[in-house]
Amino acid sequence: MKFNTISIAITSALYGALAMSSAHAIDEARIKSINIMELYQAQQEAKAKVGPLTSTPLRRGEMRNIHFSPKQAKDKFEVEKDLVGTHTYIIRLHGNSVATYEGDIPGLQATKATSNNKNSKLFTAGKPTGASRSAINAYTNHLLSTQQNLIQKAGLQPKQQFTLAANAITVEMTQAEAIQVAAMSEVAYVQRSKMYQLHTDVGPEHVGAMGVWDGSKTADGNAYLGEGMVVGIIDTGVNTDHSSFAALGGDGFAHTNPLGKGNYLGDCALEEFANRCNDKLIGVYTHKDITAEYVDEWGNPLAPEFGEDFQGHGSHVASTVAGNIVHDVDVVGSQLGGGTGNPIGVKMPTISGVAPHANIISYQVCMVSGGCSGAAMLFAIEQAIKDGVDVINMSIGGSESFPWDDAFEMAFLSAREAGVAVALSAGNSGEAYGTDSLYTVDHTSPWVLNVAATTHARTIVIEDKALDEFIGGDDTLRPDRLDAAGISEAFSGVFVLAADHGDARCNSPFPDGAFDATHIVVCERGDIARVEKAANVAAGGAGGFVLYNTWSEGDQVSNDTYSIPGVHITATQWYGNWQTKGLQPWLASGSALEGTITASNAKRVINPDDADWLADFSSRGPSSTVEEIFSPGISAPGVDIFAAWNDENPLNPQADTRNYNAISGTSMASPHVAGIMALVRQANPMWSASEVQSALQMTADSKAIKATHPYDKKVEVAGPYRAGHGLANAERAINSGLVMNETADNFRRANPQNGGQVRELNLPQLINKDCGLSCSWIRTVKATRDGTWTVNANYSDRDPLYWNFTLDPTAKVTVTPAKFTLKAGESIDLTVTSLFKESDMAWYDGTVQTTVGEIEFVAQDASIPSAHWPFLATYKGKTLPNTINITAHDDQSKYLITDVPFGAPGSSLNGVAYTPVEATISEISLPRMPFGVSMMDEEFYWDLTQPNIKTLKVDVPENTAVFRAELLGRIDSEIDHPLNPYLDTNIYIFKDFNNDGRLHQSEAICGSMLGQTTKGEYCALENPEAGEYTIMVISAYPLFPWENVDTVELAHVVIPKEQTSAVSLNFEDTSALNSTLTIDWDMEMEQGKRYYSAAAIAAGDNAEGSLALVPLHITRGTNSVSITSSQDAARIGDIIDVDVVIQPNLSGSDRNIELSASLSAGLKLVPGSLSPLDGLIETANGFTINKLQHNTADLDTNYKVTTNLDDAMCRTPLDIDYPDGTPVDGGYLDLAKFGFNVSWGSFFEVNEWGWGNWVHDTEIPLMAGTMTPFDNSDYFRTDSIILSSKGWLQLDAQQYNPWDFVPMNMYLELPNTEYSTPPDFIVAPFWGGRDAMDPMAMFAPQKWNLAKYEPSWDINQEKGVTLAFADDYTIIEWNKAATHDQSWDDNWNTLITPRDDSYDFQVFLKANTSHNPGEFEIVMAYDNINFASEAGEGSIGVRGYNGPRGTYGPLKGHTGQSYAFNDLTDKVSNNLVVCYDISGPSDSMVVVNMQAEITHDALGINQAITVTGDVEGIANANAEQVISVASNIIISDISDKMVDENMKLEGIVVNYADNDGGLSANTITVSGDNITAIINGHESGSSFDITPTADFWGETMVTVTVSDNLFPNDKSSTSFMLTVSSDGVEPTPPAPEQPIEPVVPESDSGGSLAWLALGLLGLLAGGRRKLH
Repeated sequence: MKFNTISIAITSALYGALAMSSAHAIDEARIKSINIMELYQAQQEAKAKVGPLTSTPLRRGEMRNIHFSPKQAKDKFEVEKDLVGTHTYIIRLHGNSVATYEGDIPGLQATKATSNNKNSKLFTAGKPTGASRSAINAYTNHLLSTQQNLIQKAGLQPKQQFTLAANAITVEMTQAEAIQVAAMSEVAYVQRSKMYQLHTDVGPEHVGAMGVWDGSKTADGNAYLGEGMVVGIIDTGVNTDHSSFAALGGDGFAHTNPLGKGNYLGDCALEEFANRCNDKLIGVYTHKDITAEYVDEWGNPLAPEFGEDFQGHGSHVASTVAGNIVHDVDVVGSQLGGGTGNPIGVKMPTISGVAPHANIISYQVCMVSGGCSGAAMLFAIEQAIKDGVDVINMSIGGSESFPWDDAFEMAFLSAREAGVAVALSAGNSGEAYGTDSLYTVDHTSPWVLNVAATTHARTIVIEDKALDEFIGGDDTLRPDRLDAAGISEAFSGVFVLAADHGDARCNSPFPDGAFDATHIVVCERGDIARVEKAANVAAGGAGGFVLYNTWSEGDQVSNDTYSIPGVHITATQWYGNWQTKGLQPWLASGSALEGTITASNAKRVINPDDADWLADFSSRGPSSTVEEIFSPGISAPGVDIFAAWNDENPLNPQADTRNYNAISGTSMASPHVAGIMALVRQANPMWSASEVQSALQMTADSKAIKATHPYDKKVEVAGPYRAGHGLANAERAINSGLVMNETADNFRRANPQNGGQVRELNLPQLINKDCGLSCSWIRTVKATRDGTWTVNANYSDRDPLYWNFTLDPTAKVTVTPAKFTLKAGESIDLTVTSLFKESDMAWYDGTVQTTVGEIEFVAQDASIPSAHWPFLATYKGKTLPNTINITAHDDQSKYLITDVPFGAPGSSLNGVAYTPVEATISEISLPRMPFGVSMMDEEFYWDLTQPNIKTLKVDVPENTAVFRAELLGRIDSEIDHPLNPYLDTNIYIFKDFNNDGRLHQSEAICGSMLGQTTKGEYCALENPEAGEYTIMVISAYPLFPWENVDTVELAHVVIPKEQTSAVSLNFEDTSALNSTLTIDWDMEMEQGKRYYSAAAIAAGDNAEGSLALVPLHITRGTNSVSITSSQDAARIGDIIDVDVVIQPNLSGSDRNIELSASLSAGLKLVPGSLSPLDGLIETANGFTINKLQHNTADLDTNYKVTTNLDDAMCRTPLDIDYPDGTPVDGGYLDLAKFGFNVSWGSFFEVNEWGWGNWVHDTEIPLMAGTMTPFDNSDYFRTDSIILSSKGWLQLDAQQYNPWDFVPMNMYLELPNTEYSTPPDFIVAPFWGGRDAMDPMAMFAPQKWNLAKYEPSWDINQEKGVTLAFADDYTIIEWNKAATHDQSWDDNWNTLITPRDDSYDFQVFLKANTSHNPGEFEIVMAYDNINFASEAGEGSIGVRGYNGPRGTYGPLKGHTGQSYAFNDLTDKVSNNLVVCYDISGPSDSMVVVNMQAEITHDALGINQAITVTGDVEGIANANAEQVISVASNIIISDISDKMVDENMKLEGIVVNYADNDGGLSANTITVSGDNITAIINGHESGSSFDITPTADFWGETMVTVTVSDNLFPNDKSSTSFMLTVSSDGVEPTPPAPEQPIEPVVPESDSGGSLAWLALGLLGLLAGGRRKLH
């Protein structure tokens, strides 16, 4: 069935009604259900309304503790040593350029090319086509305004402002001033506008263009030569009057100006230069940085300020891209001072650019004197976008820079987003550090195509040039024929040394007449151009010229064309050696010596063996700044390329000029690719720039390019780090059957310094250098033609970087699906998985295993070229867990992690722990994230006024080891609703580096961004700098209920780098490189508190923590001996369940238990309730236990599987009756009988465009509590899981990947320890599909066992999944699941068709882990089983792990149990129950169960259960559990009272209830200071009177007590405040009395009464006291 995506805008007014429908309450205390579909729809509505935060990096997998590279001033600027004076700097601001802006600022529409028409260019012929002019103008003005704010704030004088390709300005300033600007938060990066360096007769044929030109090799049969395409050439300018750029080509093609006849761009739009352009060359731009050198030293103009090419490079590049077809072209040598050049006697039959009918716009950015202006380059990119070019070529570069910081690379990203394909040269540094110099490649941005250079088959061979026929001198010194270099006619004459004329190097023109016409002048090489030396000799009248090398130049000579007959000889030929007679010694042996310069013979030679060699100079990868990319991107001919040149240079009268030149460089390779791009865009106008690039790369010939091994000199395939995807081919690229697209937003989010992963980009290459035992990539391809493709993984036995054999031959790479069929325009997601076999590896730090090769796509239609993706996956051994979590049951104990592969002997290891500290806990109130509100402003400052963002400042002192912040979870929610199980809260740590009091995204240091999660989000900074940090907590996703307010707990802790003696680390060898780590502690801890520390581990004498700094968290749990009771408050007659728990013995050795338990007088042990245990003896009112507790530390944790067929305790866990009174009785629990409808299942979701996909999986909450599978509470807890209608559950929801072929499409026999990729935790009650263990399963038709979502008015006929909760169990039931086959309808919509089988099955998941007998963690039950014609294929079981997880997987690997695998017909039947009971180290836990009755002796008296004794190795084995026992009497409160001084308060009523059933009467008593009371009866409702003490006024507390006459402890009291108001009259003091003279006794023997008189005086003086 089709199920349309709907929007459920649920308001508070509907909460009650929705609660009734989605929380169908039968017995709220026992069982309830929620509607999964409504929960899913609420999630989908939120997704439709909000996209990911711009701060969210592009990555899969772990989204917690992602470390960014915050941008301080030093990170946004590269300081250049000894740089003085002012320079032009490019200041790039935060915020998208016009070309990439997506409309996320309220009130400003998007300006990037329309996403619904991906090929749309932002501009065409200078006019907006990808966005409205008004939108472009509005956003441009916005950028200019923000730039102006910066300009005013910093006091800058801008030279130029950019908005289209970059949000940037250029400013003239000093380096010190630039550093100050870089410190401003508005600034993304500052870079100096440096001088960048410049980096075809058979070329088009070699790249496969000929069949495209005539249509013989195109899929549609049309011919493409670039008509209608506009290419932008960013270079040295263009030779405007050259035939390669004429309006009429040599093939008779008359170009059409897309701007209209006579309309031109740039300086050609000026009347004085309009004649420089034509219908082919439609625009020429220059820049003031370039024309600044067009004047002499006195300021006189040497040339017009126009972009004419006086250097030659730009003309060469332009004609290679799109030069006209020209026939019978002379190969010429140099002509100094201007001119078309000197023919050497060879003609090229035809030359042409790759796209000869395309139009050209030239952007001059390079000086004639050398170097290219960065500011001019940025201007050219921006202008090219505005001019609407289809392709840009820029054969310019420098050293590699980090792409996301570089203004030019980001500008090219804007160009790509604006619909412009970009080709760049990869650089000419392949020999910078010797042969095969690696890490020299330039332009490594993943969004451009940088091109390496190769050879082609054509060479111009110069033969027969020599010095010969020597006459005179010493016969013994006379040289034999000296074969040499040079292009000229023959000449015979007399040798003359230029040194004898005062200028040995011929650096200046000789005076006219200095030589005779018969002279051959001999010059030394150096200082100036070689051909210029010949010209200087000719100026003196000589007829010939010899140029010799010194030892500095060695034996490398060149075939130059000289103005007079000439020859170039080597240093050996000049100086001579024992093998060669040198020219110099012979010339010194005599005078007037003669010789002959022979004529050269030039030939054009085609030799296929010379083709496709990687040029020595071509820069090599890998990238030094972007690890996970193959660079260069592609290869093309770049050696000895013959193309147009410059024929004038008014700035240098002696410059080398000619109409054509043959030169080499990646500058020559890049334009071949740019030309192919133009042809591909013409043939496929609907392809985006990204798709064009992917087509070129996927169809390049990856095996064509050869290279020589630098050491053994063997011929190797150059591979992706030298030649990229291979040799570009126009024919195959145009006919590509598959293309790939990627967005500028994803390219930005892939920034690895901001937590992004380049490997996640949708590019036709696969690299993961951090793979672990397995890793996967997801790629999306779109078909350009109807077809079916088979996918193969082809492995290489050589590493592509060093060509060595360090590969893992057992590694496997798979693609899912391995075969697919698409119609033109349809897309498919492919999952590529690399799997290393653990059994074939040494597990220790430093282990490196690599698998490399190609993924090949072969189409059934032979006319569709095959495609390929290079892949490389590297596993690097990783050992320690990410975190060590310990639950301590005693203040003095130890914890072991066994067999840890440290990679070093345990005897060499040492470690310390830092002082454990408690975290500071904060409660934060967070409203839900609102819709349509940006969390950051357009300058990327976080908007801290938003109510869903809260911050906390923390001071971190010096010498801190770890600063950690984490979210402990949600503790309160204002709205209680069944669809409110999730809260998506993120956490970040910032440092305000520039002290502006605001949080800028560039100042973020760490972020944690799990989806739909709060608990467990954390950031941890190791060795942080001292200073003030800000923790930011944000409600990051608008989950339902939209207007809810949640309270979350935030914990932060600063761990000092102080060693503690309370925790120690010890290491013991278990094998050569593995050790057991023992953590001992001795410190007082409070139960329930968590203590944070860190373990700093080192090897040998290395620095503290150099091997690892592992977070160490100790949570103080219950004591090793503890008591739990079902109640901590009770009444007489209650029966209390009591458990005395002795924690498992993990000490490493057996230990003795000697304990006794006693109950206080008011508790009575229920006879027969004491659980039978060895060594347990019942006493009068308690027990003693004396037994040996075995060590179980070495046991593996796993589940024991039993069924109700062999285990009487194996039952479904709910002791409950159906509504009709029928007991469930431990069997299958039919949720339909409680009235619970199905609310999930496989359904076809149709989107707004009318197409869609099948949905099978969704995330659901564990409403019953937190689950700790495999007893792994220290390391894994979950309160949500992935539910699949296909009969499986994934418990580690945060690792869910909908593209993984396991478990999505294929099943395994669990636990399958060789399959280490997530999911880590699987519960599979009936998992079907294709058998992943079958090597042929990849090629089998897809099938699944699933439950479709088919609700019905008849609840018993429904199909689907039901979710319910009862007690501490989550219950998931699949109703009428069946085997289904995948197929497609006529419109290529996926169909899922059921077979004739049917099954009901369910899973019970218990919250937490129980060690009590009969309490199972997982229970599966089955009913209505009908296999029909099915063979019982599938898998039933569980998979998970216990202990810590490392970077790549569980430290101890996966474990689990299989109940059934492909034998389900034998194992599964009606009323079957399968139970999974945890077993492992916890097996030695001792639990004594008993029951205690509350007796009358306990009335009103707290009772205690006390355990005393010893457990060997435990410091304190005593425990006590107190139970508060309530009275039978309940007394009502009495309100506070008031009475006047010396007055009586009467009739205060006492109301109470006595629950003793009338057993005895009660007595009311009243007590308090300064009062007397009269009780008027003792029954409930009786009253009493109060009389304050005479003359007393003030406040006094009065207590009223009702007590049982038979059981005096059965009593209850209440108190109230009595206020006595003063009457204002003070009592009259007594009259003075005459003093009484004491009577002196006659003798002292009679005693004295004087003390009595003094006492009476005291009484008289204190007769009344007023209280105040």
